[in-house]
Amino acid sequence: MDTPGFYRPSDSITGKAWLLAFDVSDNASTNLTTHNMIKSTDSDFKGENKHPFKNIIKENEVGAIGIGRHRQKTTNLHTTTRWATKREVARALNISELSVDVKYRPGKTWT
Repeated sequence: MDTPGFYRPSDSITGKAWLLAFDVSDNASTNLTTHNMIKSTDSDFKGENKHPFKNIIKENEVGAIGIGRHRQKTTNLHTTTRWATKREVARALNISELSVDVKYRPGKTWT
């Protein structure tokens, strides 16, 4: 099964849509991209909430992975969440760092 690539949020992000970065361990990354996978376009796919033990390749959001609710606690043990840096926001939006507007900056976390 194909594994997802780098996820890019839609360029329709507006307002104070602060982006988060999820840092996952190597084990969690392998688990999220190789185990218990189902594609959102598979014939046996019945909707995200019907696959609580699966990782869902969301083909309508290229690069995104849906994590079934019974897999989330384990994944969270191997994940840290933080505000995205300016460089990460630029990469996610596919723009230069100089073009990143301060509206994407949560509080005063980066200049």
